[in-house]
Amino acid sequence: MVWFRLGIPNPSTTKVAPCRTGECASGLLLGVNYSREGRGDLFRDVGPVELTRIKVIYYGHIIKGVNVNTSIDVKIKDIKPMTVAFVNVKGDFNQIPMTFQKLYGWIAQKGYKPIGPSIAVYYNIPGEVPDEQLSWELRSQLSGDVTEVEPDTEGLGVKSLDAVKMATTVYKGPYENIEPVYIALNAWVSTNDYEVSGPVEELYFNDPTIAGVEPLTEIRFPIRKR
Repeated sequence: MVWFRLGIPNPSTTKVAPCRTGECASGLLLGVNYSREGRGDLFRDVGPVELTRIKVIYYGHIIKGVNVNTSIDVKIKDIKPMTVAFVNVKGDFNQIPMTFQKLYGWIAQKGYKPIGPSIAVYYNIPGEVPDEQLSWELRSQLSGDVTEVEPDTEGLGVKSLDAVKMATTVYKGPYENIEPVYIALNAWVSTNDYEVSGPVEELYFNDPTIAGVEPLTEIRFPIRKR
């Protein structure tokens, strides 16, 4: 998760013009002006995106110029319906590693069979709310026919998810350097006549807590046509 590094103001206290791109309701990162290099059809096709100087726009106001030199490969994916075990959490993102342990321990205790990479969903961001009010959810897809379970007192449960279209890109490297990838993916969405339709997700293909393992992360924006 990266939006908080951009110094975005709290929408409840900042009077700005209406948003015309991106996901306005969530108060996240919302529009991009850009310069580009490469093929003339670069932003009309799904493929590598080369960005140089980006101005981050929040409700029509320039918040920060970000220097990047990054290339991302964007893929549109139609994610099929799935059943997931999940845990809802409020609090600092530093809790994520131990919360994944809690989730998978609960899955094992219930006799469920997890499949696929671990998933994190972010509903708000540091700076928008105090750290203790950050809202996020960790998920693991389950195999087989599993009945939905309402979340218990610790936020653990099982639910079914509808199909969704996602703009995705894979990033290999430390999380502290992931910011330009988020910005580039947001730029691709804005320039290909899509808008973000829900909270962003991250898929984790490996365990960065293991010594010598470089994190491999897929960033996913749920999208719809404007």
